[in-house]
Amino acid sequence: ELSKRASILEYEKLLNVESPDYSKKAPGSIFWTKLAYFLTDQSMNLQFKNFMISGKEKMNKNNGILTVCWHTNGLMDVTPIINHHPNYLVVGGRHDLVNHPILGFWARRMAVQPVVRQAELMRGGCTEEEAKFLNGRSLIRLSKGIASGFGGILMPEGTSHHESHLIRLKTGPARVLTSAATIANYRGAPKPQIIPVGMHFRKRHLLRTDLWIEFCEPINYDLSEELLGLGSKYEDEEWIEPPAKDVYHVRDLLKLNLDKITPGATTWDSYRGWRLLTHLKARIQSKNSLNWKEEVEGAREWRELSDKTLGTHEE
Repeated sequence: ELSKRASILEYEKLLNVESPDYSKKAPGSIFWTKLAYFLTDQSMNLQFKNFMISGKEKMNKNNGILTVCWHTNGLMDVTPIINHHPNYLVVGGRHDLVNHPILGFWARRMAVQPVVRQAELMRGGCTEEEAKFLNGRSLIRLSKGIASGFGGILMPEGTSHHESHLIRLKTGPARVLTSAATIANYRGAPKPQIIPVGMHFRKRHLLRTDLWIEFCEPINYDLSEELLGLGSKYEDEEWIEPPAKDVYHVRDLLKLNLDKITPGATTWDSYRGWRLLTHLKARIQSKNSLNWKEEVEGAREWRELSDKTLGTHEE
């Protein structure tokens, strides 16, 4: 189901969204961006009782960096990453974020680029061709931003959900990354990094909950000669679809790496069971308390053991 705001598609306003400025320190207004980052940092201090972060050193601030994570908590999946990203961000978001009466103020000043999803398109507001043009324009702007050394945050699942595991991945982030890498190669700039991020909320919907952000090793990916040959064609603000084999290759790499850092349980009850076993093991070892990071890592060990056991039974 669509929210009330998502069902209102104001296409003409979306067409008037300005392009990011790739020549500045930030893609939008530096004043409003810094103010937004300050307010975001303050809200994190209010929202979370315990806030842990690891792996920030794996991001090279001299490269464009696309961070990807599973999408289980709406805006709260993006917000905690913002202040710990080494570069300012080019941002793409659902179309109603840009036209929202409050959030839209910040979105326009931070050069957020709108995306029309299939669910909104089915309800009308614009034609399929118009949505294709708008989405393509946003994709090329995000790609150019990352190729220019900015950061990005995208959710391959495409929608926020309540499952205890990954849902089907969309190709948007893979298309942005492959295009950004092509543009960077054409310009002689460093190859953009793609960093999987584990977002671990104890109770994602509660105030004063615990959060561990886990920045993982960059994913190693290759680009085909066919894709590299498209570099000069991306200089105009016209979206060109990268070869499908490159897109699916990156998407599959994303799935493989993100699956390792999500609960990966059939149900939330199963995941809570793994966490309980982690505490029982700690008690046996005379360790009476675990922090949230240790609890998540312990549950991951029980998941791996469970997967191995099930694999043995299948054989």
